[in-house]
Amino acid sequence: MGLLVAAMLLLLVGSAVVAMLLGIVVPRFSRFLDMQGRELPWLSRLLMNWGDLANAHPWLPLGLLAVIGVVIAVASSLLRRADSRKRLLRAIPGTRTVVRDFQHLQMYRAAAILTARGITIQHALLHCLEFLDRKDALRLKAGLVRMGEGASLSTALSGSGLADPVAASMLGVAERSGALPLMLDRIADFHERALLGNIEIASRLIEPVLMIVFGILIGGLVLMMYLPIFDLASSIN
Repeated sequence: MGLLVAAMLLLLVGSAVVAMLLGIVVPRFSRFLDMQGRELPWLSRLLMNWGDLANAHPWLPLGLLAVIGVVIAVASSLLRRADSRKRLLRAIPGTRTVVRDFQHLQMYRAAAILTARGITIQHALLHCLEFLDRKDALRLKAGLVRMGEGASLSTALSGSGLADPVAASMLGVAERSGALPLMLDRIADFHERALLGNIEIASRLIEPVLMIVFGILIGGLVLMMYLPIFDLASSIN
């Protein structure tokens, strides 16, 4: 959640800076360049066209700021809901593995707690369906059907794609030794370590990537505004 808040804060600040450039700075700058009456590079001309449009229709910058405000307000209200946060995280490239590791961590941890209190593994896994997304929930239901037909826990979960080879091997040992709650808890620890590693990688990548994107965008806008000034200075020299 902290990573998501930091990313949203960076998006908010970057969007505000871009909106100020497009809504306030560029329109005023376009008036100055119009007074000079010089030929502009096409990128600068495109930006100045926006400035001319904003000068002719003063409500456009306000509308742009209003749209950004509405988007931020809607995003904030959606992020208060757990299901919306999950959908957002799954939509971000590279976070699907992190979300799935977290869901599997919840599944195995809850199953370990329930089986330690005497609940059968089938009933424990039924209670774990709420922790999974729709596809994994269907896979777990299919695994429970296989268990009802006589398949072992390790075979059912590995065949459903809910247990990797290491987890399947640990579940096989648990079935032979009878230490199922302990093994389920250790599998949850394994997913927790993988989750923490992925979160650390994501936290090191998301903010720099956003900073690079906004740096290129803001720097490009500033450069397109100042190219005519550089051209004017060189002609004077």
